[in-house]
Amino acid sequence: MHNALIRKFLSLMLGMGLLAPAFAFAAPDMPMHATEELQMSCSQLRKLSSEEKADIVEEIGHNMDANALRPIFRCMFPGKVKRVAVVTESDLKINPKDREFLYYIPQTGQFFVTCKSMNTIAYVVDSVEAGGNKRDWKSYFQSNRSMFSEAAQMAKDMVKEMMEMSQ
Repeated sequence: MHNALIRKFLSLMLGMGLLAPAFAFAAPDMPMHATEELQMSCSQLRKLSSEEKADIVEEIGHNMDANALRPIFRCMFPGKVKRVAVVTESDLKINPKDREFLYYIPQTGQFFVTCKSMNTIAYVVDSVEAGGNKRDWKSYFQSNRSMFSEAAQMAKDMVKEMMEMSQ
């Protein structure tokens, strides 16, 4: 009963019934993050290699760990994550009512779009040839919009499946 009330409340807060990932309703004794590395200290996260950090970003995007943006911005890549654009198109966002952002991590060659409702990464798109400045990154995003749209749709489908499994 308690979880059902939380689900309804969170669904109302998100504005849609299928957008709250199942782990948002985890039992109190379950770990908060599916991505184990998020349990590491900030200093440990800073010391990881670029490849290890890229893997963690990818995993966060897959798991949609709640409150994962802070370790990314402050620990793994302090001052190195670059905002590229505000994402306004509903097909590129998990929750169409939220204002989301597209970021690029030059160190790992990864773009990601936020999921503000969960303070996490909605999805990640790897880029080998995104260029070296904001203009290049925006151009890459615009030229490969369909790839971003497909990644967003996969994330939406995954969230829907998680919600169905939790019911």
